[in-house]
Amino acid sequence: MTADSKSMTSGPILGKLIKFAIPLVLTGILQQLYNTFDSVIIGKFSSSLALAGVGGSASLINLVINFFIGLSTGASIVAGQCFGAKDNANMKKVVHTAVALALVCGVLITGLGLAVLRPILRAIKTPEAVMPYAVKYTSVYFCGTLPTLLYNFLAGILRAIGDSKRPLYYLVISAALNIVLNLIFVIVLGMDVDGVAAATIISQTVCCILALYRLMRVDASYRIEIKSIRFDKKFLIKILRLGLPTGINSCLFSFSNLVIQSSVNSFGAAATAGCAADSNIENFIYMPMNAIGVAATTFVSQNKGAEEYERIDKGFKYSVFLVTAVGLVLGITVLVLGKPLLHLFTNEEEVVMFGMQRMMIIATLYFICGIMEVVGGTIRGMGEGIIPMLVSVAGVCGIRIFWIFIIWPLNRTLVTLFVSYPLSWFVTSMTMYIYFKAAKKRLQSI
Repeated sequence: MTADSKSMTSGPILGKLIKFAIPLVLTGILQQLYNTFDSVIIGKFSSSLALAGVGGSASLINLVINFFIGLSTGASIVAGQCFGAKDNANMKKVVHTAVALALVCGVLITGLGLAVLRPILRAIKTPEAVMPYAVKYTSVYFCGTLPTLLYNFLAGILRAIGDSKRPLYYLVISAALNIVLNLIFVIVLGMDVDGVAAATIISQTVCCILALYRLMRVDASYRIEIKSIRFDKKFLIKILRLGLPTGINSCLFSFSNLVIQSSVNSFGAAATAGCAADSNIENFIYMPMNAIGVAATTFVSQNKGAEEYERIDKGFKYSVFLVTAVGLVLGITVLVLGKPLLHLFTNEEEVVMFGMQRMMIIATLYFICGIMEVVGGTIRGMGEGIIPMLVSVAGVCGIRIFWIFIIWPLNRTLVTLFVSYPLSWFVTSMTMYIYFKAAKKRLQSI
């Protein structure tokens, strides 16, 4: 254990969770600023069609990328368990297996993304006027996904040993660069969606280089050595066992969102743009709650490795309290400031109207999603990945798809469509909580 690593297996629980989560919250906000600033620049200096192209393609990008990012969660959990158990020899194997997996996945995701983008954009009924912008944005984005994916694995390793500050520092530099490049590419050089996509990829590449440099220089068991990057069969299986369910879960989440996006697109380009703008705003609610969920996962994985089972239960309760409070405060604040926030993205009142319809349903109830993140993250931190995936498939994807094809046709409005979000979060949270109680009893009886 080194001086810059942060063990969560002893000391005040609430304080450690908050201290660990705050840099994650800021990191998430900076990551979201990439997409938000892209959308603001495009909406103000290009057109609502270009804004719809960026926002309407987000579901496709997430569908492909989130599966592989889910694998990084598996690597982070296994690394956290090794760190909690002070198993330095195996920690080294986990880290280098994770890097090898990131490199392979980065190549796969580029090819897969470019292969499927046009068929899927047509399948989700992307308006014809929006299609050229969506194709251009996703094409550039997928060409630069290797450094983006590698960074997620590297940041996961840092979080696993309790260091949530350095990823924040790297993203501060990266976000500033992204803003400058956006202004240069779009305003000075006259580019549109290809410019903002290129700015994002360049900035994330810099972020990846900074994280890689740190992990290659640190004097600890998690130091990366180029010559040691290879798959260790035992830990590759462990990472996949935890990461694949998370990846499949994220992919299915994105698929259900893709189905919803298709329904939104049927209302026209203004609806697509309005919901894209509001989605950017809502993500600033989600990021802090997701950070608390990640903190819960790291906390639980370390304490399981250290066999501190009583702390797992206390950490779970504190995490639920934090995520509920944060979600409610942010959700209400966003709703109150809804119209001015939407006007940052567009000057068109019709686009703002559609954005407010989504915001009224989703933003105020987003805290339920946060609870779901904490419960699922806690279960994964305990080393169980299959059940959270199955519950999410049934509770989130199943309910949303059922809602869209069975309930929504009875009243085809955007409000009715968006009710599927909080409903699916609630059912999934309750089901996962029941399973968590059972899993905790099994763990304590070992």
